[in-house]
Amino acid sequence: MRWVRYLLLVAGSVLALASEGAQVRGLYEAEIPTAGGEPAAKAEAMEMALRVVLVKLTGDRNAAQREGVAGLFKEPQVYIQQYGYQTSEGGQGNAGGGGRVLAVKFDAKALSGALRRAGLNLWGRERPLVLVGVSLGSGGKRAMVSRDDASGYTHAIEHQARQRGLPIVIPIMDERDRAWLSDLQTLPATATGEVSNPYGADAILTGHLDDVPSGLWEAKWSLFYGGEVQRWPSQGDSAETVLEEGVDQGTDALVALLNAPSDQLSEDIVSLTVHGVAALDHYAQLQHYLESLEAVTHSSVVRVQPDSVEFVVIARGGESALGRAIALGKYLEPMSGDPAPGHYQLRLQ
Repeated sequence: MRWVRYLLLVAGSVLALASEGAQVRGLYEAEIPTAGGEPAAKAEAMEMALRVVLVKLTGDRNAAQREGVAGLFKEPQVYIQQYGYQTSEGGQGNAGGGGRVLAVKFDAKALSGALRRAGLNLWGRERPLVLVGVSLGSGGKRAMVSRDDASGYTHAIEHQARQRGLPIVIPIMDERDRAWLSDLQTLPATATGEVSNPYGADAILTGHLDDVPSGLWEAKWSLFYGGEVQRWPSQGDSAETVLEEGVDQGTDALVALLNAPSDQLSEDIVSLTVHGVAALDHYAQLQHYLESLEAVTHSSVVRVQPDSVEFVVIARGGESALGRAIALGKYLEPMSGDPAPGHYQLRLQ
């Protein structure tokens, strides 16, 4: 436990103040295996691409079945910006193997607007970086999954994370990682508020898998995030199936915490004063950054000082949603002191 205690005291005190999150790319893109370029095969692949992208954009596994979405599938090509055929060793929507794929990129403005009109809430590009630590027991032996694992377990985890638009990091599983992950399994729930990690991740997903005499694989999962821990069991007929479901359930839990249903969203007017804006390119980058946040529906400049700019923004999901988006980003950081309600004092990182 000494390694974990060290992390709690040292890394926790640092990373809690500098959580970086991750900006997910490719949310509007999908690669779908296809048998050929005939119109029927192309239409089927485009529909599947839309299904894949809807899940990544909303964080909802069942997004394609939600009320109001059916109309998007009548003419998915309306929302497609570009597409083309290519050969791949395995793309999104393909658990492995090679072959021909249809690479599709959707128009972000058109599709996001259509989804909002349909009543769906979008999960922004800024998402928590998740450290995934997994061990598997079979035949009396236990092995830990590393990022360089060649058995296919790493691929199963990474593939499902891509399907959900979840940024992850898998440990290298050196001696430090093995000790850290083993000790983490024994931490009491009361200690999870201080749990950190040597990879700078915002959340930790752990899985403890075992094959059982019935021929199934059983797992105990834990998700550490925001000072809380959620635990659940799962089982399946293969380790890969259980790993994929574990990533799915972990993503579901994060979405439930971070992405409120559209009918529960409020809009707040928030003032942001950003310091350190000393050049014209800083100003342009800052405007672009704010406009890229899913939590911001509108922004306008109200005051320009020699070293700072004050914005007023309309925050979708309220002030708390905007605060989470900024905290997960790598662009702005809060100034010292407690912010006044409705007013953030920030600086460029």
